[in-house]
Amino acid sequence: MNRPRNIARRQLRLLLAGLVAAFAVQTAMAQSGTAKPPAKSAAKSGAKQREGSFGGGTASGPMLTKDELRQCLAEQDRMKQETADVVATQKKLAADRAEIDRVSAALDADRPNVNVSDKDAVDAFNARLQAKGKLVADYQAAAPAFNARIDKLDADDKAFTKNCRDRRYFEDEYDEIKAGK
Repeated sequence: MNRPRNIARRQLRLLLAGLVAAFAVQTAMAQSGTAKPPAKSAAKSGAKQREGSFGGGTASGPMLTKDELRQCLAEQDRMKQETADVVATQKKLAADRAEIDRVSAALDADRPNVNVSDKDAVDAFNARLQAKGKLVADYQAAAPAFNARIDKLDADDKAFTKNCRDRRYFEDEYDEIKAGK
């Protein structure tokens, strides 16, 4: 069953891409220094405004407008939260899968010891089998929704890459957006 393994790899790749993008923005901000003049004074004096970029390396894409920067930052934050939610769901599904494996192993170990001439023992064993069946059904029902979330997150990451990654922005505008202006 390659689907869960591929999902985990894709999800991990998306998580790493989001973290790399967030780290790159923080690194760019840290490298620019802590003393930041207001945008108006830089424009008035004719001095070149400081630039940052999404993504690593040199930013060769066009300059982001303030509204585009705001959208990119919002999308980056949303994807970071969605990635964290997907990771939590993946951990829950992994725990559910481990529980199914544990119950299956216990049932396999107890199967030869069931006294088939004792109706109560057979009924108890069948009840455990039905409980395992419910665990499996719940796990299988959750998988398509989880896969859809992964696919959407992957599509969102591609859109973010196209619209935001390796695009330059003015750090003063970044600071204003982060300050709520």
